[in-house]
Amino acid sequence: MMRERGYRWPAWLQMAVLVPANLIGALVSFTYFTFVDQLTPRTDGISGAALFFVVGFALLAAFVSFWADRWSRVLDPVDGRWPTSMEARRRALLLPYALAGIVFCGWALAGLLFGVIRPLMLGVFTVERASPRLTLGSS
Repeated sequence: MMRERGYRWPAWLQMAVLVPANLIGALVSFTYFTFVDQLTPRTDGISGAALFFVVGFALLAAFVSFWADRWSRVLDPVDGRWPTSMEARRRALLLPYALAGIVFCGWALAGLLFGVIRPLMLGVFTVERASPRLTLGSS
C-alpha cells in the first residue's frame, strides 16, 4: 500500500528505525573515543572530529539506506497491491537477517573510516589505537 506523499512503506519504516538507533550507538562510540579514551590523539580539536563524524555518519547512513532500499524493493506494492511472488515471500522472510547484515557491514565500514582512515589522515595511525576501533566499529 502506498503512503501519502509517495513514501514507500517498507523502506521508510526501515530507515525510520535504523538511522536513529545507529546514530545513538555512533554518538556513544564517538563520545567515548573522543573524550574518554586515553589513546586518542588530540591533534585536530573537537570541531574537526565533530565535522568528520557528521560527514562520515551521513555517508554511511546514505550507503546503508541505499543498500536496504535496493534489497527490499521487491517488497514494495505494485499498482496498490502487495507482491505475492515467491521472490517477494523469500525476501520478506529474510528481511530481518538482511537488515542485520547490512547494519553489520555499515559498522564494519565505520570502524575502517574512523579507526583507520581518519588516523591516517591525521598522521597518527598505530595498530594499538586502531584495534579497539576496528572491533567496536566507530570513531
